[in-house]
Amino acid sequence: MSCHVPQSPLCPISVSSASPGAPQCPPCVTQSVLCVPSVSHSVPPWSLWPLFSMAPLAQTLALPAMTVTTAAITIVRLDMAQKPFDGQNGCGDDKNKLSELKHFDFLKNGSDSSTLTKDQAIALLVYTMKSVYSDFNAAVRTAGNSSQEYQDNFYFKTLHFLLTQALQKLRDPNECLNVSRGVKDVQFDVKLGDKVRFGEFTSLLLDKKVAQGYGADTMFEVHTCHGVDIRKFSFNESEKEVQIPPFETFEVTKVTREGKKVQIELRSTGTVSNDDCEPLKGGSLPRNSPHLGGLLLATVAMAVAVGTL
Repeated sequence: MSCHVPQSPLCPISVSSASPGAPQCPPCVTQSVLCVPSVSHSVPPWSLWPLFSMAPLAQTLALPAMTVTTAAITIVRLDMAQKPFDGQNGCGDDKNKLSELKHFDFLKNGSDSSTLTKDQAIALLVYTMKSVYSDFNAAVRTAGNSSQEYQDNFYFKTLHFLLTQALQKLRDPNECLNVSRGVKDVQFDVKLGDKVRFGEFTSLLLDKKVAQGYGADTMFEVHTCHGVDIRKFSFNESEKEVQIPPFETFEVTKVTREGKKVQIELRSTGTVSNDDCEPLKGGSLPRNSPHLGGLLLATVAMAVAVGTL
């Protein structure tokens, strides 16, 4: 017997069973993640991008640039990433009334053990889920094309804003961190002295040995002064994850090539932003939205179980 799982954010594959008595295909449940409706009625109100199961490194660090594929290695130009939406300018407390989240009673009060509000902590947890960050970062990389692109086609406004708030609140202005990231099957084209940024929320690790386990075709050694240790809020606490915001800039201080492998050393030079703080236009999520509610409830349950909230 052969059955086909419907194409949806959580079901991009076909499933076959070998005999008539084999179990039936499990039902597929679609899901939207912290999405905000578009102001344009011609655009679908929820993100329908497939949540592909991808190698986290290549997707996390892939930037909007011309790429050249040679054998199994993809070469990507690392630059100042002009198209991503960073939206940090002028983002203050004027957006604290996030009705998309506030109608859930358990999000109304901040956590006693953290400087973050519960919605900010949950945003960090949600982002570290493998099924979320690849689509989220893909959207971030193009949302800065124009204000219209952001308003009409960027469905992660709430998540982006909460992540930006969370990193700004958790950051210690007197602390810089040395972190690493290993990448498989991708090399980044840079020169000594180049000014670059990742252009998206990027995860690097405090433990270099763990980072090397993800790949060795490109190894990043990064000195960040705006990255934040988020292991307390991550689903992968053992990896000692540091989150770097899209607006932090770096100088390439060293490039070492050994055969087909390259090591790139970056040092923080400050921040840059192409975008003013954009309002959360387009209304709020419906109060009876089952997808968002289910996701948040599941995330909160996990957060309580691991002691984050």
